[in-house]
Amino acid sequence: MEQTNDLESQLAQFTSTENYYRHSAGRMYYTDGVQYLAETAQAYWLIDLIASYQDDKRITQDKMLRDMQIWHLDVDLTNRQATIVCKGDSDLMPTITQEIEYTDFPLNGIDLWVENTGDQIVLLLPREH
Repeated sequence: MEQTNDLESQLAQFTSTENYYRHSAGRMYYTDGVQYLAETAQAYWLIDLIASYQDDKRITQDKMLRDMQIWHLDVDLTNRQATIVCKGDSDLMPTITQEIEYTDFPLNGIDLWVENTGDQIVLLLPREH
């Protein structure tokens, strides 16, 4: 539990970014906060998962999702399972839902945003917006 609190407090300190990291697929970038999360929580898989959906028709054919995506990971820490959803806005129904059979992700949940700046697609922590 202390590790979880430490990670949450560290993530809260990311309010902007100095660096952009290119995802290995080359189309998406991510911020310092996302890099810290991936490195600390060993969650590069989460970046890969979100990147893998960027060419999905449900995103590419929806103007709202092309511009902005809200990804929410909800983790059942007892059973080590999770669900991730993607929405265009917080009050909308999810456009994408994926069940994750096993995860060692240390938090009970996290939100990540994807923004299309026109020049690049960026994955970031909401506080880095």
